[in-house]
Order: sequence, then structure tokens, then C-alpha cells
Amino acid sequence: MVLILVAAMALTLVAAGALTYTHRIGNNAGLKAIGVAFYQDQQCTISLTQIEWGLINKGETSNKTFYCKNTQNVPVTMMLAAVDFDPSTAEPYVTSSWNYTSQTLNPGQVIPIQFSLTIAPDFPNFGTFSFVTLITAVEKTV
Repeated sequence: MVLILVAAMALTLVAAGALTYTHRIGNNAGLKAIGVAFYQDQQCTISLTQIEWGLINKGETSNKTFYCKNTQNVPVTMMLAAVDFDPSTAEPYVTSSWNYTSQTLNPGQVIPIQFSLTIAPDFPNFGTFSFVTLITAVEKTV
């Protein structure tokens, strides 16, 4: 059984001053979860529908913690990938990661996961771009 979570993350480049460049990073698309669900709070009462990264300078990282709940009746593990960059030339300058270490997520279990978005110091000034964060949950077999 393969379960997929897709989140589209949009990134906007904003010149904040003559010598300072900042990046306004926002998530303009919702999160779709199959088998796992992401929440803003540990009690899993506020669904995660958007990520607001705030301002990130070139060469810096922004971190956000959310809560993942296994909504299936089988244990799963998950994988993360950033795909479908638009424009594709943005891909080498953006790193999407998390602190999840492939531990088993049992049915009903909730774990905090810190997502990180890093902008390379040599990020070009080409305006808006977007990408998709793909989280794949796979049934854990014994």
C-alpha cells in the first residue's frame, strides 16, 4: 500500500533593500493526505492546510514543526521529495527537508515533524517559483 501526501509550495523573491535580498515563501496550495494527516497542533484539532514560511534570507533556513498522524490501521514509514520546480532552474537553490528518521508510525500515532526550507546563498533573483513537496507513506511490513 503506498500513500501519498502532496503539498505545493510557492516561493516569491522580494528585494528588501539595496544590499539585502529576502525571500517571501508561502504555501499557496493545500495539503492532501492519504493514510496520514498533518496538523498544526499536537492535539490534532487544526488541520494543516497552508504553510507560511515568512521571510528567509539567502543562505538561511526556516523551520516549522507540524504533527503527523497515521490515520490508517497499518504501521507506515514515510519518504520526502521536492519535485516539479517551476521554473526548473530554481531546483538547485532550494532544499526542502525534515527531521523524520524513517521510524515506524503506528495506527493512530502522532509525531512532531520539523520541516525545513533552505535557500542557497547564490539564489538567483528570478522572481516567483513553486515546487511540490511529495510525502509518500508506505505500509511497514514485519
